[in-house]
Amino acid sequence: MASQTRRRSASATESFYIFSRSQSGFIPLAEDPALNMQDPVDSRRSSRRLSRLSAMLHPDLSSPGEFFQLQAVGEIIAGSHRHGQRQPQAQVYEMSSRNHATTGQSTPAGQSTPDTLVSRDSPKRPHSLTPALSGVSVEQAEEDWRRLSRHLSDASGFQRSLSTSRSRHGSRSIRHSSGPGDLEKQLSDGSSGKKPGGWSLEDILRSGRAADEEAEIKPKHIGVIWEDLNVKGLGGVKNIVKTFPQAFIDFINVPATIMHALGYSKSGKQVDILHKFRGVVKPGEMCLVLGRPGSGCTSFLKVIANQRFGYTHVGGEVLYGPYQAETFAKRFQGEAVYNIEDDIHHPTLTVGQTLGFALDVKTPGKRPRGWTKQEFKNEVLDLLLKMFNIEHTRNTIVGNQYTRGVSGGERKRVSIAEMMIASACIAAWDNSTRGLDASTALDYAKSLRVLTNVYHMTTFVSLYQASETIYSQFDKVMVIDEGREVYFGPAKEARAYFESVGFKEKPRQTTPDYLTGCTDPFEREYKEGRSEADAPSTPDALNKAFNESALGVQLNDEMAAYRKTLATEREIFNQFEAANQDAKQKHTSKSSVYSVPFWTQVWALLQRQFLIKWQDKFSLLVSWVTMIVIGLILGTVWLQQPETSSGAFTRGGVLFMALFNNAFQAFGELGTTTLGRPIINKHRAYTFHRPSALWIAQILVDTLYMAPQTMLFSIIVYFSSGLALDAGAFFTFYLAILTAYVAMTLFFRTLGPDYGDIAHQACTVPGSVPGTDLIPGDSYLRQAFQYETYDLWRNYGLILVLITFFLVLNTILSEKLVWGAGGKTVTYFAKEDKERKTLNDKLMEKRKRRQFKEKDEGSDFDIASKAVLTWENLCYDVPVPSGQLRLLKNIFGYVKPGSLTALMGASGAGKTTLLDVLARRKNIGTISGDVLVDGIAPGTAFQRGTSYAEQQDVHEATQTVREALRFSAELRQPFEVSRDEKYNYVEEVISLLEMEEIADAIIGSPETGLAVEQRKRVTIGVELAAKPELLLFLDEPTSGLDSQSAFNIVRFLKKLAAAGQCILCTIHQPNSHLFENFDRLLLLQRGGECVYFGDIGHDANVLLEYFRKNGAHCPPDANPAEWMLDAVGAGMSQRIGDRDWGERWRESAELANVKDDISQMKASRMQAVGSDSKADEREYAAPLWHQIKIVNKRMHIAFWRSPDYGFTRFFNHIAIALTAGLSYLNLDDSRSSLQQRIFSVVVPALILAQVEPKYDLSRLIFYRESAAKAYQQFPFALSMVLAEMPYSILCAVGFFLPIYFMPGFLTSPSRAGYQFFMILLLELFSVTLGQTIAALTPSAFIALLLNPFITVVFALFCGVTVPPPQIPGFWRSWLYQLDPFTRLIGGMVVTELHDRAVVCTPGELNTFTSPAGTSCGDYMANFFADGGPGYLVDNATELCQYCAYKVGDEFSQPLGLDFENRWRDLGVFAAFVITSKAMPV
Repeated sequence: MASQTRRRSASATESFYIFSRSQSGFIPLAEDPALNMQDPVDSRRSSRRLSRLSAMLHPDLSSPGEFFQLQAVGEIIAGSHRHGQRQPQAQVYEMSSRNHATTGQSTPAGQSTPDTLVSRDSPKRPHSLTPALSGVSVEQAEEDWRRLSRHLSDASGFQRSLSTSRSRHGSRSIRHSSGPGDLEKQLSDGSSGKKPGGWSLEDILRSGRAADEEAEIKPKHIGVIWEDLNVKGLGGVKNIVKTFPQAFIDFINVPATIMHALGYSKSGKQVDILHKFRGVVKPGEMCLVLGRPGSGCTSFLKVIANQRFGYTHVGGEVLYGPYQAETFAKRFQGEAVYNIEDDIHHPTLTVGQTLGFALDVKTPGKRPRGWTKQEFKNEVLDLLLKMFNIEHTRNTIVGNQYTRGVSGGERKRVSIAEMMIASACIAAWDNSTRGLDASTALDYAKSLRVLTNVYHMTTFVSLYQASETIYSQFDKVMVIDEGREVYFGPAKEARAYFESVGFKEKPRQTTPDYLTGCTDPFEREYKEGRSEADAPSTPDALNKAFNESALGVQLNDEMAAYRKTLATEREIFNQFEAANQDAKQKHTSKSSVYSVPFWTQVWALLQRQFLIKWQDKFSLLVSWVTMIVIGLILGTVWLQQPETSSGAFTRGGVLFMALFNNAFQAFGELGTTTLGRPIINKHRAYTFHRPSALWIAQILVDTLYMAPQTMLFSIIVYFSSGLALDAGAFFTFYLAILTAYVAMTLFFRTLGPDYGDIAHQACTVPGSVPGTDLIPGDSYLRQAFQYETYDLWRNYGLILVLITFFLVLNTILSEKLVWGAGGKTVTYFAKEDKERKTLNDKLMEKRKRRQFKEKDEGSDFDIASKAVLTWENLCYDVPVPSGQLRLLKNIFGYVKPGSLTALMGASGAGKTTLLDVLARRKNIGTISGDVLVDGIAPGTAFQRGTSYAEQQDVHEATQTVREALRFSAELRQPFEVSRDEKYNYVEEVISLLEMEEIADAIIGSPETGLAVEQRKRVTIGVELAAKPELLLFLDEPTSGLDSQSAFNIVRFLKKLAAAGQCILCTIHQPNSHLFENFDRLLLLQRGGECVYFGDIGHDANVLLEYFRKNGAHCPPDANPAEWMLDAVGAGMSQRIGDRDWGERWRESAELANVKDDISQMKASRMQAVGSDSKADEREYAAPLWHQIKIVNKRMHIAFWRSPDYGFTRFFNHIAIALTAGLSYLNLDDSRSSLQQRIFSVVVPALILAQVEPKYDLSRLIFYRESAAKAYQQFPFALSMVLAEMPYSILCAVGFFLPIYFMPGFLTSPSRAGYQFFMILLLELFSVTLGQTIAALTPSAFIALLLNPFITVVFALFCGVTVPPPQIPGFWRSWLYQLDPFTRLIGGMVVTELHDRAVVCTPGELNTFTSPAGTSCGDYMANFFADGGPGYLVDNATELCQYCAYKVGDEFSQPLGLDFENRWRDLGVFAAFVITSKAMPV
């Protein structure tokens, strides 16, 4: 056994070569993938084809002697298949040439002739041939292979015709598992990635490998061995979800907060995630990791890819070649990579741009064929697009769940291609076929097989619902059960092993499903006479049984043998290190784990970030428009400021607002930076770029985009305002604004008489000199602000220092900190009360009683509706730049009660589009054709009567699973149904979907919440809980689920259909056992064309008969669900037949029958329904008041369970209030304090509530639920406002206390109470204003772009920054009056200043002399008599000391503010609050 296992390590790269003499030397001919050796018949045919191929390429090989040798090889290979055995790897076949015999020459024993068949010696020299005997020119043979690889690639078109011929004639292939010398993999039976037109992935890769050797590019490959691997994480106890009060406790607990920030905090106890795993996977081997969801597959893949962040402990030994895990991470981080299950990309980049960026940062330094970097990039990009059949998506944006882009399956292929660009030696793929159709999934597995073979990669793959064909691609399989390794060994022996320990044989079940099922206590069955008593039934027992088995002992031997090779094959690891260095471009540090130097990373990121911004045209447009509009407003408000004293204060206002506006533009960086972290984490793991390179590139791109905007803004504002006409002053203004923006961006990424005699006058402006009307600007700046002009460049330098500081801080923190959950995601639960405990106990009891074969529960469901949905000649067109693109083309079909209909097709064929159209979920494009219910157009109740489980899992993150299902049942089931009945049905759904253990779990986000497959169950459960009366649509309900879970769901759907439910369901990768549960099939091909609609039949006999009539024969051992996709040309396979299957269908008798059936069904249903219209055409199941009640309850719970949101708002209010309170601490009665009192009360105007992102996320959930007609917009908008109210009141109190009492404002109840009420109204207004902006914009990012504009306008026209008399008449006549802050300031200022005495400090007094012989009192008597403000310190002297204000009213009245109007202003402001509340509604 051990020797066989050791031989297996070479099997992935073993290829037989035939060397024959020719004028050009020795030629390798037998490696061509056209040679199919899968069965005895085909192997003999292949040997003859090999002869013809040889003759075609080299006519001089046409002699009988040389043909004999080729045919002999074919017979040898055929014989090995015939007897079910493989020839030993190192065996050399010596065949004397007949040419030698006829000439009388003989071959001595132990000597070979030039015509010798040798095998590849993988362990020692994986990329060269080892001559078994002398006389063979290995070097010449390799050179000939390089030269002829392209010819062999062309000639390999025989493989395509051969496989097509086999399919047409229904020949049954003989399956062979992976093993030593497995020619099924070595000679590429379809696994070469053959595409229509003769394109072959294997040929291309082998040709590229040969080119690498020619360019002396060393191969790099390395194996992995692990022993006593233990992984621990937090668990064992339920983590209770945190609520709003908990945030205060955590904040006060400073030590725990610091420990949590540093990643040292622990909640709960450590539990074993993986326990004592052991195994070895060598270069060129593929390992399939199987297990039920939650068993530990993802954790194993992460740890084996050396991604250990997030686990509390990783113990045992993991060696990558001879390197310890720590050393490997430090020196070769990018050589082991992990592909996450979710697809995370920049949605606005195209597929070509996404992959192109990856190539920019992973292009090796040493390249084959003398390619330049651009040529290499183009070649690899073309290869990847062809490899995954996504060439048509090159210029289509990737998109995401909120942005329309490529299809889900195509996006998954982009993720796969991106990781392949990482060029790692060790690759771990986590359920990467989720969302792919069966044909594409198989193509993907074959592509991995080819890559592993050609480049000797070490590949780990976890898959759910893998087909038998996919399983056959793997060398080894690991089976995990609750963190225990219950099998690891040869894939071909796994099934027999589990049967040998007592499990029942299930020949109809695929091997992956069978292996996983053996770990499921509800699915596994024992052989007759065996039971749990005498067969392993627990994870520990299964683990023990395997360790004590012969295969367990064989694994020990294999690991020991591998460890010996580690000590003797130092040359291979030296080659690995050299290859790793060769992959780096020039100027890259030898110690760096990245392929390109830092500046190249920055340059590549510069281009990418530029494209991200450039392609978001709407955001760019909004940014430019707001900047220009604000510039025009500022310029017109301060139009040509006078050079008199009245222009001194206003010049400061324009400068402040210009700085404030541009600095506030940077606030939006906070959200974008946070949301972009998952992509940074992924690219860091792939060693694409340093995070610090991104921050540098990002700030450079931001500056590049902002510089022209700021220049235009500066030109408008500067010259309109009449500022100093000096080039130096202008560019100082421009640079100050631009650098302030950069600094803030980086910050957010890491808040009487004749008084005509001037000699007896003084100006009240600071810096004035008695007896002159000229005020030097230097004096004004010095006295008013303590600024000195000679400090200009020092201050500018300080801004640059801040920029540098924040940039360095960004780069350091980005390299040191890792964001995201990492490791095993922690699940939080709602605190269990008495009711939930009772329900959970009942669920667990029911689960214990559940048996594999359940009793028929069809009677439990009562579907009263008999409605039939039909669609005829259905087309769907969407607008594109070139015109209209048709996504669905003339589709006919129907769904009727009692039948379960499957909707299938290749990825991107239009399955989801068809579901969206039928479910009336499309809001763009043009739909033509007829979609009818019982022969009439659907009414307003159609969407309420249907359920649609969408592909994307969008849920309220703070709900528990049970709460989400109850919410759906409360609002979508008929209102007349009692709540108890609805809740009981919810419990049934929870049990059905096996969600007993997570019934009270918080759904959370994909990063910090339920796992992917658990979220999929919740999505399905929410729709099932609605108990639809008409139709149930499901888009890929089984994707991401294990086979048993998928089977349970389909079985339940079958019961619903049997009870009268109409069901249409898209499904990917169904095994034959799952496929037979469906009654009818609608099959689409690319382009949105129907190729079949009709019954499936027992064992798919009706479906296969249709294909047989049209010349396509399904092999008996093939899965019809997979084969039919290949037959119509899905994936990379060529369609069977010379006619398009869509054309065949349009001309078929079956389509004519479908049309007749539709006509008959419409007629019969219209007759049955009669002329009566439907009795219940309500759009919503629940009345409005009930919607408000249920939605409002959920929203309050959501806010309560979002402690970060509520506490952050409260903390910001406290921080701003304390800052302002301390800045204006204990204001006195001086003139300057009078002005500061005004600015301190303006501070609330700068608080724009942080509600826009919260509203935007909640709105995305509302879109999904409103499409299902769960509730209207009014309950949603009202609940958002009401849920904010308690926190707004708390924030208002927290803000008011410090900012009001610390400066020393008036404390009388009438004054303080009024001020608090105004601040409370301001808080509510800020919340409703934020929700209004969010409601009127398509995304939170656009809302953030509008915030500066709105804030600047409100602050500019409220009468503080510009006194009302100085506001131009145009703006004052309407915008000043409509500004809500005008009323806010009007009421608050007069309330504080009315009757408040002013006492000027000596520095604030204006000194002048009275005319000779006149006292100051006499001189100023007429001035005061005419109502002049202020007072004199001493009336009797001639040296007059004048204070500009005597009471606060003298300051406020010139601004048009009157104490008598304060309640009017409060009422008007309250009206603004109510109006802003109504707008989102």
